[in-house]
Amino acid sequence: MQDLAGKVVVVTGAGSGIGEGIARACAAADMRVAVADLDVDSARAVAADLNSAGGEAIALPVDVADLGSVEALRDAVLEQFGAVHL
Repeated sequence: MQDLAGKVVVVTGAGSGIGEGIARACAAADMRVAVADLDVDSARAVAADLNSAGGEAIALPVDVADLGSVEALRDAVLEQFGAVHL
């Protein structure tokens, strides 16, 4: 499998459940993680936990049913991390 260290991943629904698990697995693979969720407080908590464990994560609000929200997520991730790989 390809080395994912340093790559950027955007995980929606990452404030809890399966999305959170994916975000944590990506952080464990040394990826830079955009933790996106409709519940931005939950996203912030997950991102803070990943950062305190030595990862690099940001929390962003997103409503995947709203194109404008998804575009704002894209723009914020590109501004912060410069790329999206996954």
